[in-house]
Amino acid sequence: MSFLHYCTVLAGALLSVAALASLVRIQRGPRLLDRVIAVDVLVTVFVGALCVYMTTSKVADHLTLLLVLSVVAWVATLSFSIFLASRKENERS
Repeated sequence: MSFLHYCTVLAGALLSVAALASLVRIQRGPRLLDRVIAVDVLVTVFVGALCVYMTTSKVADHLTLLLVLSVVAWVATLSFSIFLASRKENERS
């Protein structure tokens, strides 16, 4: 077995633990903000897993998918944070 294989197995295990922790936080999160951050982490874990897959298969066909997922996750998180900021502002008034 090569060093790349060991690194791939380790990355897969760590990404699996991160995805599981994120799913637990989505289900048990006491607030909406916790759930939204967990969904963002889950998308990031998926992007990382796709990167690991592209590294091991030596195929860069999914690079566009990585970029689109990253931008969509960023826009969604930004939009939600603006929504929460305006909601808190309305509660104070």
